[in-house]
Formats: sequence, C-alpha cells, structure tokens
Amino acid sequence: MEVTFLRHGIAVDRSDPLCPPDIDRPLTLDGKNRTEGVARGLKAIGLRPRIILTSPYLRCVQTARVTAQVLGLTKQDVLPIECLSPEGDPRALWPEVAATGDGPVLCIGHGGSIEPAAGIAVGLPTRTVDNPDGPDFAFRSFHLKKAGAMQLEVDFEPELSAKLSWLMSPKLLRQLGRS
Repeated sequence: MEVTFLRHGIAVDRSDPLCPPDIDRPLTLDGKNRTEGVARGLKAIGLRPRIILTSPYLRCVQTARVTAQVLGLTKQDVLPIECLSPEGDPRALWPEVAATGDGPVLCIGHGGSIEPAAGIAVGLPTRTVDNPDGPDFAFRSFHLKKAGAMQLEVDFEPELSAKLSWLMSPKLLRQLGRS
C-alpha cells in the first residue's frame, strides 16, 4: 500500500502573544499559500490518495483541507484520528491505515507523530516497554520540514514492513507544482 506523509504547513508562532492554545493554532497566510503549492506539487507527481488521515489539530486539518481541494477530494475524504496528534502513539497509526482498506493513503500530522511512524514501518529499532533503554532510531531517523512529504510502500502481511519510495522538501514540491 502506498502511504504518503505530509507534515502540516507553517502555523502561527507559539511565542505570539495572541497565539491560541496549541490544538487551535492555525496556519499562517504564508503557511496556507505554501501548503497549496506543495499540494500542487503532490498532484504533479501523480499522488492520488483515496483518503486523508489527519491529526485533529487545526493546522493539520487546514493542511488536509487545502490538500484535499487541490487533489480533488471532498471533506468526507478527510478523517481526523488521534494517533496523528502530538500526543498520539505512532505505533497506533498502522492499524488505522490498514483498516482503511486497499489503495493509497495520505497521512497529515506533526513531525513527532509521522516521522516516528515511518521509522517504525521501515523497521528501525525503537524503545519498548521490554527494552526502555534500547536504541530509539525510529523516532529520530526521518526529518520533514513543515509541508515536507515522504512516501512509503507498506506491506502489512505477514507483518508491518515498508520501504522508503521518496522524501521531498516543500521547496522541491512547490517547484514541481509550478511546472
């Protein structure tokens, strides 16, 4: 299954005195515009997800809506799920993705949720309850800038495994969207 990860766009700075609580931080105007350019780039490279799973945080939902519109999806194709929130367990994403059925999925979230989920899928070591002092490479091996994206080819049988197909910066995606 093709699973694409997109980190949310640029949001209002936490240090802004008018900044709302983290869950309600919106994209900035520049963040919306750059996200739309990234979405056009994703469309230009042929991304055609059948569903978008997103963090319920406002900046992610806004990123999902902008991306859905560019890719020709509807609001009903955008599903908020808790495991993509900053407090979510990245391991919990994979049963959610598998439950969506066959076909490409786009996941929109925060660096701290989507990057470790990708690391786990490609089999990088991570700390566990049984091994709390073990290596934590899965949580530190991928880094996406805001509105950056990567795609994995994921298999669920006989167990979760994945291969990295591509990883692109937001700048490259925006350039591809202008071509």
